[in-house]
Amino acid sequence: MFRYYSRYIISRREFVLGLLVMTALSIGVFIADCAEIYGEPAYKWVAGEQMFIGRTYNEGNMILRILIPLAAAIPMSDVFFMERRNEILSATLPRFKSRGRYFRATAAAVFTAAFLIVLIPMLINALLVAVAFPYSTLKDFSNVPTGDTWRFAAGIEKEVPWFGLLLKAPHLYNVFTSFLASVFSGAAGVFAYAFSFLIRKNRTLVYVVFFIVHQLLEILSFSLEKFGFNISLLGYLFPYSNAGGKTLPAFLIVLFALLLMVFALCFFGRRKIKDAL
Repeated sequence: MFRYYSRYIISRREFVLGLLVMTALSIGVFIADCAEIYGEPAYKWVAGEQMFIGRTYNEGNMILRILIPLAAAIPMSDVFFMERRNEILSATLPRFKSRGRYFRATAAAVFTAAFLIVLIPMLINALLVAVAFPYSTLKDFSNVPTGDTWRFAAGIEKEVPWFGLLLKAPHLYNVFTSFLASVFSGAAGVFAYAFSFLIRKNRTLVYVVFFIVHQLLEILSFSLEKFGFNISLLGYLFPYSNAGGKTLPAFLIVLFALLLMVFALCFFGRRKIKDAL
């Protein structure tokens, strides 16, 4: 029955609108980057992989980091809320052999929609910068004189996850981080979907709940940086973040906490399906 909801995804105007907005951001940042270097001498050009929207020195990345937690919930996370409010849940559930199968099918569709709404625009941007800008330039990834590159690399190695991949295959690194950001978006969508079982009247809460949780984590992370502890998940997924305190234990702790909340909400939500009939 996942096939039924997967077809439902592309017919949802929320999914189409969210995808258009994210794609517009992706292409808009690319056009702005083109305008910025247009007419500049070659020694000022930057390699294409550095123009990717997933790089934190890029202004578009800041908008992207704000939009991802919000865009993740828009495409499909309200599916249970709408079926219950429109009183069609009793007609939908008999198509499934159990409440568990209904929940798994809808959760998988929610994850897929939230995953695609981030992955497609980011890959479009990665392709555009790879085609339009040179593979290598006089400026390397460090944006400092070549002789000082190793000093720069030593300074940021601890702040950039998967640094070896960034050095050896920067464009592949961009694709890899796009995939990770999309998985994060998918998990955020499922979080909002599971939370929707607790909401009966205010549909907007379904859309903004994860955004609020994420912003609170960002504020808390900023406060904990001085203690050498960073809990900003998107800060780990994108390179060249100025935030300090990035450690593997901190990343795993906050990731485990987020997944635990998702699973707890899913477990509780699955039990609420029967009560909704």
